[in-house]
Amino acid sequence: MTGKTHLTAGIVTSLLIGANAPQIALIAIGSMLPDIDHSGSTFGRKIKPISKRIEHRGVTHSLLFLLAMTVISPYIGIGILTHIILDLFNPNGVKLLYPLKIKVKVPIISHFIKTGGVMEHIILFLIISVGILSVIFYDNIWGGFDNILKFTTLWFK
Repeated sequence: MTGKTHLTAGIVTSLLIGANAPQIALIAIGSMLPDIDHSGSTFGRKIKPISKRIEHRGVTHSLLFLLAMTVISPYIGIGILTHIILDLFNPNGVKLLYPLKIKVKVPIISHFIKTGGVMEHIILFLIISVGILSVIFYDNIWGGFDNILKFTTLWFK
């Protein structure tokens, strides 16, 4: 999944759990953090020594990393969890049980999802739809339907 999809999933998750603004920020950071191991990611470009030394979808996509970061901040942990769940749909899978070398992925479905591909865009659309519905039905902090439309249009520019 691309950073856009991970970030959107983190923000929508924060809406669904009724997080406040600082919590939303931590969940958003957590939703992007596991890709610090990828030199093309938002965090990976900023911290190149880490992204060049760690295998992508390895330790930072593991239950070990999730647990360690959840101890630091449960909200960062929530964001990391959303990231890992989405990457389980990647055909390459993730080393969820790191340091074991076993790669875990969702069988069958993961074969149809490519990073940045049509299926990822469908998933992103579904995530945004859930976010819109949460705003409409739960009257979240975004201030209603007009604000969520402004928010979602930013992702498609």
